[in-house]
Amino acid sequence: MSVPGHFKPSQSTMNLILPVKEPVAQNAMFLREVLKHLEPVGLNRVGTLHFARFLFIDNDTRFLIFTTFDGTFANYMNDFINETGDAFNLILPFMDIPDGVLPVQQHREAFYKLIQANDASSEIVYSAYPDLTVLEIIKNAQ
Repeated sequence: MSVPGHFKPSQSTMNLILPVKEPVAQNAMFLREVLKHLEPVGLNRVGTLHFARFLFIDNDTRFLIFTTFDGTFANYMNDFINETGDAFNLILPFMDIPDGVLPVQQHREAFYKLIQANDASSEIVYSAYPDLTVLEIIKNAQ
């Protein structure tokens, strides 16, 4: 297998890992119900989001949100808050997080710090289209 020495796609990643609040089983069940009813409309409006994945691990004690996006983390977080802040306001009450983060629209700095503190950086990122943005992909698909 050949691995390029300096491969770095233009896309960035967020690997958010948050502990589920006690009682874990009940909060994981409630969060699964919330997730069933979320619509991707806000995610589509972010305009820089390639992918979003949601996953429970460790017997539902941790909840992961993995995303791949264009641009800087700060711009992405602001776009995410503007377009999907209400979704985070529905998800985060089931997480073991500090007070003063919700609603995220009114506590941007606290939310940003929460994300930074719980973002596991990606060691290796592969992209089949390392130089294309979401907007370019959508344009090319048309």
